[in-house]
Amino acid sequence: MKCNKSNMLQRGLTLVEVAITLAILAVITGIAYPSYLQQVRKSHRMVALSDMLAIQHELERGYDNGYHFDQIVSAGICSICDSQTTRYRFEITAGSATAYIIKATAQSSHEQTKDSCLDDDKSMTLNALGVTTPVACWGQ
Repeated sequence: MKCNKSNMLQRGLTLVEVAITLAILAVITGIAYPSYLQQVRKSHRMVALSDMLAIQHELERGYDNGYHFDQIVSAGICSICDSQTTRYRFEITAGSATAYIIKATAQSSHEQTKDSCLDDDKSMTLNALGVTTPVACWGQ
């Protein structure tokens, strides 16, 4: 610390010290923020996977000589799901080899399509036999 002409101590940071502090913060933020975003995407993916299992449970529970898809999913919006419609859209289709296929498609509005486990079509599926795709999304 230096004294000024009136012998009073001056306190504070120099411009160089502030610049170094900001540079360190920028590096830490640059490393941590992408990891944070990926964890947020993963948490929304887990909610969507849970919703797909809930849809499957509801379809099997309500089976009475046929599946009634429209009561659960209509226009991509699931009536029993916890997922945000801005993150995932759901659809149920009749399958050729299986009774149904539940599909959750990631939406780009919140960059859910950048989830690292998704394939090129940016969707996850679950069929009536319990077969899931992509395996990387269901295994993590």
